[in-house]
Amino acid sequence: MRERKAVDTSLYQQYEQQKSWRSFDRVYKQLGDIKGKRILDLGAGSGFVSRHFSKNGANVTAVDADADLVQNAKLDPGGVNWVCADFGALDFSAEQSLDGIWTSFAIAYVGNPVSWLRRIRQSLSPGGWIAVVEMADLLGHEPLEGADKGAIADFVDDARSSGSYWFDAAHLLDDWIKEAGLSITWSADLNDSELCFDGPASHEVLAAWKWRLSRMPRLQSMTSQGFTERFLDCLANPNHESHSRVRAVLAHLP
Repeated sequence: MRERKAVDTSLYQQYEQQKSWRSFDRVYKQLGDIKGKRILDLGAGSGFVSRHFSKNGANVTAVDADADLVQNAKLDPGGVNWVCADFGALDFSAEQSLDGIWTSFAIAYVGNPVSWLRRIRQSLSPGGWIAVVEMADLLGHEPLEGADKGAIADFVDDARSSGSYWFDAAHLLDDWIKEAGLSITWSADLNDSELCFDGPASHEVLAAWKWRLSRMPRLQSMTSQGFTERFLDCLANPNHESHSRVRAVLAHLP
């Protein structure tokens, strides 16, 4: 068994570390020149995407519901205007002048993604864009025991039936966006060295996964004792295979 690194329990620091594992540059390149553009980042986390946009000359507002995240982000805002609010419940009817909306790993938490996309598109100016990044099968990794795989399947079904999270969001993303009346202009599956990788995980990735699993009490209650260690051993296995997917979609008003 591989030695486990200590877990940084700061949500802000965890999100900041994750930016090195994302391949968002592929999406950024599709947005063109954003200098002077008004961009809204929904579910902004630690704000590393928002700061990227601001650094490149955009006028950025970042929204997240976690007060601690927002408080930490405001210590080094990087020119970003921060708002602490539930991004899934915001009223967009009065705002019609945004050039772009970014949301990454957030739409899976929305109970009715199609309705939500229809609401947020109201805030776009002509030619405006929406960029969505989402994942699917987060917990789909091999090799795992049959009992653990069964418990994960039950957990995924429970999350969907309760409306708390769409674990298959990346598979449904294109359909949601089209049904919301937006035109997809670019899409791609993204590489991600934390969420969808084959082979053994690094010590840093294992520590991040240990932190992530600790934040899933419902999963822990539905699995047997020792699940976290077995899952981490799976990720550390030289024969590890991931079934996870990270997908990015860029859409415009028709």
